[in-house]
This record gives sequence, structure tokens and C-alpha cells, in this order.
Amino acid sequence: MFETLFTFRPAVQMHRAAPLAQEREEFLLYLNQRGVCPTSLRSFAALLNQIVRFLRLMKLRDVRGEWASGRADPDTRARPGLQQTDIR
Repeated sequence: MFETLFTFRPAVQMHRAAPLAQEREEFLLYLNQRGVCPTSLRSFAALLNQIVRFLRLMKLRDVRGEWASGRADPDTRARPGLQQTDIR
């Protein structure tokens, strides 16, 4: 999918080298199958790449139970270096 969206070889390599490339590509394929235009797909690809890098994601993990419902200890949910804020 990256090869279809980007003609500039370094852009393809950057998207392939970033974490969660397979998962990001699968999501882009999902969007493509639902008729999202190529321009929007390129924007989504760039945004997903930035999100993965910003959140320092390296692999997917299951989110279940107390963590997902927000009942877990707040200290276990906060990412290092980010300030915990109450958004209620």
C-alpha cells in the first residue's frame, strides 16, 4: 500500500521502517476498500506515522479490563514524560 500511495522512494522506506508498519498498512487498506480517496489515504498514512512515533509505540498490546475502563491506577496509565491531566 505504501508503494501505491508514495512515488518518492525515501517516503516509502520511511513508512516501512517506522514501527507498526504492517498494522498501519492494513488500516490504510481497510480505508481504501471503503472508498477513501488516495489524497486522504496519504494524509492518513502520514498522520499514523506521526502518532506512532509521538506515542513511541513499538508493538500492539491488548487493552482490557480495568485499564480500558479507566479504573486502573493512574500511575500505571501515564506515559513517562507526559503530565497526567484530568479531562472530565
